[in-house]
Amino acid sequence: MVDGHKVKLQLWDTAGQETFLSVTKSYYKSSAAVLVVYDVTKRSSFDDLTEWMERLEESANSDITVCIIGNKTDLED
Repeated sequence: MVDGHKVKLQLWDTAGQETFLSVTKSYYKSSAAVLVVYDVTKRSSFDDLTEWMERLEESANSDITVCIIGNKTDLED
């Protein structure tokens, strides 16, 4: 409950797999926020952010909140 309102939270970890592409597009449409997580130890993971952001632009509401998160910072050299 937030300010007397019930908040629903669903977290989906698709690990960037193409098999979940159709599912993610449908969830973007009704989402208020999206967390996009990339692996800081893997350059290709960072490079894929462009594609994920394009998918968000195509499928999500224009007022969606997007948070980009660098994961595995404890492993970064």
